[in-house]
Amino acid sequence: MLAALTESNITNAIVWIGCMGLIIWLLYWLIGKLAIPEPFNKIAYAVLAIVSVVFCIRILFKFAGNPF
Repeated sequence: MLAALTESNITNAIVWIGCMGLIIWLLYWLIGKLAIPEPFNKIAYAVLAIVSVVFCIRILFKFAGNPF
């Protein structure tokens, strides 16, 4: 598995995670600006957190050589 972690893969992973972080931050900010009522607001934040963690894990697995 360590053989799959080349310098270009690590650089690509950092760029992808940086872009994902920017998109997640923008969505987080947008949810706060839309003034959604309170129970739906917390649900939207929870869904955003779950989706962002899943995508970050998928990106890390992809660049580590795992096909998932």
